[in-house]
Amino acid sequence: MDSNVLAGSIKNYIAEFVPDREANLKEFSVTYDDGRSILHETGRLGAISEVVNFTCGAGQHYFIKAGTIHRAKNMDSPCVTHVRMRHQGQKIFSYGSEESPFLRRQVSDTESSEIFEILRENDLIAF
Repeated sequence: MDSNVLAGSIKNYIAEFVPDREANLKEFSVTYDDGRSILHETGRLGAISEVVNFTCGAGQHYFIKAGTIHRAKNMDSPCVTHVRMRHQGQKIFSYGSEESPFLRRQVSDTESSEIFEILRENDLIAF
């Protein structure tokens, strides 16, 4: 994953999965079908151990190697990133206590206008 931060800032967390039969965090393999992600329990239990975290702001770039456990949290709103991903055929995993999708929300009209302006300013779209 190759990401350029166009506006705002984003905090990235890199972690590793530590197998532990006594833990309650489940490992899921992820497949995709019809635009949706589908989670399948692998049977492994464990914990997530943070390796490093870093924050990138507007004008900065970062790269995450395929197979890396990564979580990101926006520090400002809007936070706009231009992400290029290349799937290299590696299995994709997710971790949690239950099989539930990520919560997402739609952007407001004001946020949408701000995002379009940022994309135009960075020559990523033309109107």
